[in-house]
Amino acid sequence: MYGHATWLLARDPFPHSQAALSPQQDACQLAYYWDFYDWRDASRAGELDSNGRVKVFSIATGNTTTFLVSGPNGCGRSSLENLLLYEVRERANLDPLVVRIKLLVTDQDKATRGSVLVQNLQRVVAKRDAAVGKVLLETFTNWKELAAPGTAPDPANLLPLLKDDIQDGIPGAQIVVLLDALNHTISKDAALEALDMVQGFADIAILSVTVPDHASYVRSRFSLRQQPVAWVNAPRIEADQFQSYVERRFAAERPPGANPPRPAFPFNPAAIQQIFAASGGSGTVPIPMRLAIQKASGALAGKLASMSDPARSPEVTAADVAQSFE
Repeated sequence: MYGHATWLLARDPFPHSQAALSPQQDACQLAYYWDFYDWRDASRAGELDSNGRVKVFSIATGNTTTFLVSGPNGCGRSSLENLLLYEVRERANLDPLVVRIKLLVTDQDKATRGSVLVQNLQRVVAKRDAAVGKVLLETFTNWKELAAPGTAPDPANLLPLLKDDIQDGIPGAQIVVLLDALNHTISKDAALEALDMVQGFADIAILSVTVPDHASYVRSRFSLRQQPVAWVNAPRIEADQFQSYVERRFAAERPPGANPPRPAFPFNPAAIQQIFAASGGSGTVPIPMRLAIQKASGALAGKLASMSDPARSPEVTAADVAQSFE
C-alpha cells in the first residue's frame, strides 16, 4: 500500500496550497504560517512565534492604527492580512466590524470612494444589527440631502456621524477597514488618500499594495505626522528558506517515532533546488511562497500517483519536480 505513510507523513503537508490561509475561519491554519516576512516596525507589530501568532501586536487607543502589507503577487499578502485580522479579533472584547473596499486602479474622487465605504459599512452593520443598519442608512440619506446643490458631499463630514451611530448602537465594536486595489495596483498618492479618509473613523486600517516603495511612502508620511503605523513586507523567498519551511512542515506531520533519512524526505536536496530553478538558465532564483508550495505540492501529488509501481523509489527528485510542471 502506498501513500503519505510511505514518506513517514501522517497527511498532506500542504493542504492549503491553492488558497490564502484564514485562521479566523480555522485556527488550526496558524500552524501553516512561517515567518519569512520583513517586519519594518517590530515595536508595533513583529515576528511570529512557533504557533503562528504575532509576538508583538500593538493597537493605539483613541487613534487609527494603520498596517501596511506589501509584496509581489503570490507572496502571502492575503494570508498576512487574515493573520492581522485574526490578531485584532483575538484581542477585541466584541467581534469587530470589518469593512472591505476594493480601490480602483484609476484614482477615485473622495465622494465616490466615501460612498463605497459607507455602503459596505451599512451592509456589515445591518448584518450584525438590522436596527443600527437602518440608523446608518438614514444618516447617509440626510447627509446627501444637506449637500449644497451642484457640489459633491464630503465624506469627511459623514464618517464621524456614522461612528457615533455605531458607538451608540453597538458599544465597544471596533471598526476595521481593509483597503485593497484591484490586482493590487494603485498609486502611492491614491493609497495615502484612501487611508487618510478613514483616519479617526476606523480603529484599524489595513492597506495591501504590491510595490514596497508605495508602502514606504505612506509609512514615512504617517510617521512624520506621528500616526500609528506598521509596515510588513512579504518578499519572494530563496531555496534555503523554503528548505527550512519544508522541514518544519514535515516534522509537524511525522507520526511519533518516525525516523526519516533526512528532515525534508521524500524531497532530496536537488528537488528543492529544482523548485527554484531559473527558467532557461543555471542556478536558482527567488520565487513567491505560494508558487514554491504549489510546485512542492504538485511534485508530491505526481509522485504519489506513480508509487503504485513497487519498483519506483519513494524519493522525490529534481526530475519529478520538473515533470510535475511540464
